[in-house]
Amino acid sequence: MSATLTPEKVTEEQQHGKRTSRWRGLGELFPILFGVIWLILTFYPILYMLMTSLRPLADFFTDIPWLPPTHPTLENYGNVLSNDFGLFFANTAFVTIISVFLIVVRITLCGVRDFKDPQSLYTGNLQACFYWGWQSRCKQRLCRSMP
Repeated sequence: MSATLTPEKVTEEQQHGKRTSRWRGLGELFPILFGVIWLILTFYPILYMLMTSLRPLADFFTDIPWLPPTHPTLENYGNVLSNDFGLFFANTAFVTIISVFLIVVRITLCGVRDFKDPQSLYTGNLQACFYWGWQSRCKQRLCRSMP
């Protein structure tokens, strides 16, 4: 069976279609606008860091800071690499790896505890688990403190 459309229904559907396409265009404009603004806000600090790294020391006092350097140079990179950069990088990597490892272990233990006892999320025990860290200590201390 085929449905027949009267001229009134066709014009109503066309008008409704035009209305939705206009709103659809505005609905697509906001995410694009937000994305462009977010790109500018997040990309500019990276660009500023790059421009600053290429700026010679003398230009820090004479040039406008947010514009590209007038005399770009790679001298700053040579200074960094010749002054124990490897030691500082190894220290940063060590601290980061150990910190992330400890955070993952602690969160995993709390997640296992919450998986075994889902009601503990609603009784305020989650904060104590984060404070004490280990599952057994967390439950022991909470059981002692509860009436």
